[in-house]
Amino acid sequence: MSMHNPGHPGELLRTWIEGANLTVTQLADHIGVTRATLSRIINGHAGSGTHEDAHRLLSKAADEGNVDAMLYLGSLYRDGLGVKTDLSAAETWFRRASVRGNRNATLSLGFLLIEALEPKDYISGASVFREAAEQGDPVGQYILGKLYLSGLGVPQDDEKAAGWLAQAAEQNLMQAVETLAALYAGGRGVEADPAT
Repeated sequence: MSMHNPGHPGELLRTWIEGANLTVTQLADHIGVTRATLSRIINGHAGSGTHEDAHRLLSKAADEGNVDAMLYLGSLYRDGLGVKTDLSAAETWFRRASVRGNRNATLSLGFLLIEALEPKDYISGASVFREAAEQGDPVGQYILGKLYLSGLGVPQDDEKAAGWLAQAAEQNLMQAVETLAALYAGGRGVEADPAT
């Protein structure tokens, strides 16, 4: 399992433009791109040269409080699309979206902390995944369970790991089902069940 990648921002931008009562032409003029370029971005036909334009659009939307735009900006900074890779900026945008309730941003932030940053910040990552897990997110539950198994960012605790993995498995997250089965087979954190 790795970092969350949001889909194409075109639909988000289309909704934002409509909500702001702007036309595509008005927004294109405002940000200094051609109408054709903006239309390609919105319709998902943008080539690699338009990530900078997408960044400009998303920045404006994020500055106006659009939470999904904050998530996309975090992804652009994390992946270096249209901007220089900047994990600190990615973390900032993911945090801004996360505190406004965007669960994908919460997961993206957690993965950024435990996979991309150097040095890896397992303590903060575990805290972020705990927040998602406590809100019932199966990925958050699974990752928190794995962190408990390995003792990364939290004290190593097989029973707590099994509890979080069981919650994720109940939501049919296959990685959690497989990991939990291995715990049962080995009697790790749960009573051994050799039939598993």
